[in-house]
Amino acid sequence: METRRKNGYHWITETSMGISEGFTIDNLDSKTMKETANDFERLFVAIREVLEKNEAYCLDNENERLQICHDIARYIRSKGSGFLKEGR
Repeated sequence: METRRKNGYHWITETSMGISEGFTIDNLDSKTMKETANDFERLFVAIREVLEKNEAYCLDNENERLQICHDIARYIRSKGSGFLKEGR
């Protein structure tokens, strides 16, 4: 289980040996696309950037929720987002 907290996430892992937990700082609240290191970080930043541009939308409203999904998909697919690299 992971719970985001600003610049990182709290994680809990349960195994037959017991429970481990910790906090990992990844700075995904402020990283730019150029600073990302992997697909997860690129996806997170792309979604964050689209949501920041559309912060007035209400996710309780189906039309606005679907528009956000559309905007995120378009942004990720765009060459400028940096998420989808050539050759993938």
